[in-house]
Amino acid sequence: MRKSTKYLLFSLSISFLTIGALIYSSTKQGLWRALYQVKLSYVFVAVLLHVSGWFFWAIRTQILSRTIGLDLSFRRVFEVILSSNFVACLTPAFIGGEASRIYFLRDSEDGSMGKSSAIVFGERFLDLIFLVFVGGLSLAFISRELFHIPRIELLFLVLGLAVTLIISIVLVILYSPEHVKKLFRWIGAPLDGFRPGSVESINHQVDSFQEGIMIYLKRGKGELITAFGFTVILWTLEFSIPFVIIEGVGGEILFLEAWSSYPLVLGVMMIPLTPGSSGVAEIGFTAVYSTIAEIPSIGIVVLLWRFSTYYMNLSVGGFLSSVYLKNLDAVERKIEST
Repeated sequence: MRKSTKYLLFSLSISFLTIGALIYSSTKQGLWRALYQVKLSYVFVAVLLHVSGWFFWAIRTQILSRTIGLDLSFRRVFEVILSSNFVACLTPAFIGGEASRIYFLRDSEDGSMGKSSAIVFGERFLDLIFLVFVGGLSLAFISRELFHIPRIELLFLVLGLAVTLIISIVLVILYSPEHVKKLFRWIGAPLDGFRPGSVESINHQVDSFQEGIMIYLKRGKGELITAFGFTVILWTLEFSIPFVIIEGVGGEILFLEAWSSYPLVLGVMMIPLTPGSSGVAEIGFTAVYSTIAEIPSIGIVVLLWRFSTYYMNLSVGGFLSSVYLKNLDAVERKIEST
């Protein structure tokens, strides 16, 4: 059994067990009666919101790609996004998504590690700006309701330190790449013995990465602003999913509270414990939304939320990967050796 299949089965097992426990403890009238009372139109809207986000994500990636000199068709970009989403769902904290997307973009015509890294960083940089802003809304609107949750302050502290570290590393690469190259020469010396030319290749990619980012900052400001507009749209759609699902099961919650609480759930999902954050995501969602909303069955809500997001990524991304990638084992080996 190949590695991806093992991760998939492990992730789904944890997710199903966790959701099953939540449904058992929170659904008094029975599973089938609770599901019968769900308004299917709301579930359809939740799925539609998530799928629409894929298209806006693809448009954003296409804009960033063309700005940096990588002319990709919309279909190609859409395939890359869904395939990398599938890989992300099989790795802790979804870290495999970035690595696989860099590999897929690099493997395109005129692609390089530096260009693809700059594109992926550009996406994450725009995401970061938006999420920091919405994170401020979370503190303003729901901090009192969530104050009693254990370690919630620690979560914000860890997220703040991670953001600071990422920004610091990027600034060093942009304005003092030679220091980064020296560090890689020192760290990569043993690696160069096993794979000759590794350090030289890394240094070349650092130069390409810096060049790509400087293009965004100097000549692609208009494109960057446009890409940020699509970032706002895709995250607005994604953040609206919990509200739609809670309303669909007969729960009560204010839209702004539901919307601004989602960054906390995403923060919990970034804890690298299980593939696809299975178990962690379900418990984090329950801890946040059961605190601020009146929900008849939080287990059903969690099931529908994971179906609309995570399971959709797995099913559609997995199908596309089997057709588009053909040999996922070979891709895994290439990504690990990158």
